[in-house]
Amino acid sequence: YGQYYSNDRRVYPFYQLAQEMNVIIQFHHSAQAGPTILAPQKFASLELLNDVIIDFPDLKINIEHLGYPNCEQLFTLMVSDSNLYADTAMLYYRPLLLTWYLEMAKEYDVINRIMYASDYWVAGQGVFSNNPAKDMIGWINTLKYEVNKIAQSSGWPLFSQQEIEGILWKNAAEFHDLGTV
Repeated sequence: YGQYYSNDRRVYPFYQLAQEMNVIIQFHHSAQAGPTILAPQKFASLELLNDVIIDFPDLKINIEHLGYPNCEQLFTLMVSDSNLYADTAMLYYRPLLLTWYLEMAKEYDVINRIMYASDYWVAGQGVFSNNPAKDMIGWINTLKYEVNKIAQSSGWPLFSQQEIEGILWKNAAEFHDLGTV
């Protein structure tokens, strides 16, 4: 949504300051809802993000929506950069895909850097109901219960309680330096 390339050198002073201050940078390098003009895909290239990761090795980065639909490409970047995390926002309405992407994250051994997120902007808009609490409880329950039901029915490995708790809160606590949990 920022309408700039993540490796645009004009933004590098911002990254440098964020790295020095241990501030997390979030990128919307994923598909977006709504008119394409809001977030052209050319600005969401993970190849361009790779330059930022190389140039700022200590910069803490979160990629929204698991980088959907380029999740596997994101996971390959995450393998090489322990400061790169991703969140599951907006994937709850595609529970089969969400489960498959979490299986891939597990396979790439980056499941410990996947975090719950809501990306909730306005009640009653888009896919959101007029009851934010109900929506969020539903999304949390998708992670707590549904992904393992889907994994089991698909013949995929199940997620451990530790992995689910990691996604729901522990991975975010670590990412945000909130202490050992």
